[in-house]
Amino acid sequence: MSFVIYPAPRELSELAPRTASICLPFSRVLGHSSFCDLFLQNQGTGEIAIFVAADFVVVGTGQYEPKAFVSEFLADDRVISEVLRPNDMSELSRRLGTLADDEGYFPVPHPALGGTQDLASFDKGNLFVHVEIIATILE
Repeated sequence: MSFVIYPAPRELSELAPRTASICLPFSRVLGHSSFCDLFLQNQGTGEIAIFVAADFVVVGTGQYEPKAFVSEFLADDRVISEVLRPNDMSELSRRLGTLADDEGYFPVPHPALGGTQDLASFDKGNLFVHVEIIATILE
């Protein structure tokens, strides 16, 4: 699977506090992609956004209902090819192994530090530790 949806939302401030300050007002984590992109929700409005880890930006999705987010937004061909990237995930899974809970694939170094999105540069690890390290460096 190229994404995970948690059984219950999790608080980003408890998982990655520095990243949480960048993502406000989206404070609840609904899940994540295999590439460390976080699926976030604004607790006040219900709006759902994606924190794009490679660009370190929050992008709105126009979705407010988690079920519709999964069945419509994440099922969109463009989202599948650009965000979920199943072909890239398959290649990385073969090379680096499958992902454990809260793990993701990410480029080393991060693009904000001069890295590229070339799959040969990817490694895997805890996605919340990864985004926290980048948030600390970018502060």
